[in-house]
Amino acid sequence: QEEEEEGGENDKHLPEGSSPNDYSHLYRDVRAAVDLCHRDGSLKMAVAEEPSKYIYEDPSLLSLFRMLRDSGRQVFICTNSLWDYTNVVMNFLLYGRVGSDKTLDWLSEFDVVIVGSGKPAFFQSAPRPMFEVDVATGLLANTDDGSPVAQIGLDEPPPALDEYNMRADEGSEASTSSSAGPGEPSAVYQGGHFKHLNRMLNVRSGSQILYVGDHIYGDILRSKKQLGWRTMLIVPELAAEIACWEKNNEIPSELHRLRDLRDSMSDELHRVEFTLKTLEEQAANGSGAEDVSVIGSMDDLEANDETIEDLRVRAWQLRDARDAIRAEHKSRLRVYHESFHPVWGQLLKTGYQNSRMAHQISRFACLYTSHVANMRYYSPERSYRSREDYLPHEGGN
Repeated sequence: QEEEEEGGENDKHLPEGSSPNDYSHLYRDVRAAVDLCHRDGSLKMAVAEEPSKYIYEDPSLLSLFRMLRDSGRQVFICTNSLWDYTNVVMNFLLYGRVGSDKTLDWLSEFDVVIVGSGKPAFFQSAPRPMFEVDVATGLLANTDDGSPVAQIGLDEPPPALDEYNMRADEGSEASTSSSAGPGEPSAVYQGGHFKHLNRMLNVRSGSQILYVGDHIYGDILRSKKQLGWRTMLIVPELAAEIACWEKNNEIPSELHRLRDLRDSMSDELHRVEFTLKTLEEQAANGSGAEDVSVIGSMDDLEANDETIEDLRVRAWQLRDARDAIRAEHKSRLRVYHESFHPVWGQLLKTGYQNSRMAHQISRFACLYTSHVANMRYYSPERSYRSREDYLPHEGGN
């Protein structure tokens, strides 16, 4: 009764219409707290105070960006973070600079930088306003769909979009590219949508863009499905996953062997039990002696000389052997499962099947890797092709 009274008291704090077993209110509380720490800046201020605690410095990215630009490719950033936080992250990520040591040098590594993009809305066709960011003050200047607008009280329009002010007439072949040249710092924009980016990069087809992101929905699914961009998903856990798989690469074949052996014993046990049942029915009806020739299988009638007692013993032996193999398979599968993660097992599997995440990766990510810097090991001219598809009857590996 005391427990019921205490529970009743606690229930008073639940939202109206919620039961003690309804966790939807808990989700809403957690979601509200996470959203709040993003909106009030507390999360990003903590990162800005001590970037090394939350971000891995990665100078290898510089060599990647420079390799791509030297090959004639353009490199851009499109992030939901605003300018102040983006500047903190990029300074530490590329150069290890923090606090007053921060500079704007990193802008020279990119052709276009878009902050506060609002993905995945950025990938939708509905027009959204674009602003020019004053990198010295963080203030925004209005634009007319990307073209500079003269500010009241100023003699000249903002300089960052100088080459973007001439829009091509509909059907014209004119280009309005406004990306930075080699060695020039990129201008910084906020908001907008994909059409602005296409014009800046002088891109006419989504297949000309390889977009790299780490969010399957916010980055990959929308850009691939709606715009036809080429996509690369970053899955940081993949490195540890592959290392574990290589360490235990002999276990899957052993698991398949045990499963095939278990299945073959189950089939043999089924035939023996069928034959035994047939013999017992014949003996019960007086239609045959115990040593009469019996059916060896349902489809392929094979004569044998086993008696009912022989078949009973063989059925017991097969059943015991099958159960032992099943237990061994289950035990080894659990050990293999826990070697990847003690609870979730393999990253992209649910048992022997691909998970929902794996399905989305195979459908919407043209490429996936543990780190974007892995691209350094491959030529920018390289073409990537998926593996040939096989149906089960084709025997492909």
